[in-house]
Amino acid sequence: MSEIRNLATNSLPLAYLLGAAFNPPLLALPLYMGKVSAGRTTGFASPAQDYEQERLDLNKRLVSNIPATFFYTVGKSDDSMIDDGILPGALMIVNRALTPKTGRTVVVVLNGEILVKRLYSRAGVVELRSMNKAMNYPNIRLNEGQELIIEGVVTHAVNSY
Repeated sequence: MSEIRNLATNSLPLAYLLGAAFNPPLLALPLYMGKVSAGRTTGFASPAQDYEQERLDLNKRLVSNIPATFFYTVGKSDDSMIDDGILPGALMIVNRALTPKTGRTVVVVLNGEILVKRLYSRAGVVELRSMNKAMNYPNIRLNEGQELIIEGVVTHAVNSY
């Protein structure tokens, strides 16, 4: 049987990871409080919305568990997860404290390679699936004796356009 390990329960060296800071400098930016339509127009916004603002703190918005949160960057040509909203060059926010379950997008180490894939596990079958229908990448099925280290669950992806 292949072995799946979660780094949250193991003491492996993590020197190559960039973790979330406990006291990050505050970069409070204005956050427009009105709605932005991504579909059809529904009329005119209230003129008062021009003056509705609060301050945005990305740490509060994106990091829920500081000691368990790490950041990874997707390679510039890696497009296997675009249907999950993870584009090439994206910054992924990964939480090691979350339970990796079937259907979750996870960062893993398989045969020494760090990958981001959708986890599938059912009836003893463990697969890592790409989310790019256009490219139709093959699933990675774990074989007997292989070790899969799950580093964490992807909670957010910050993409540049």
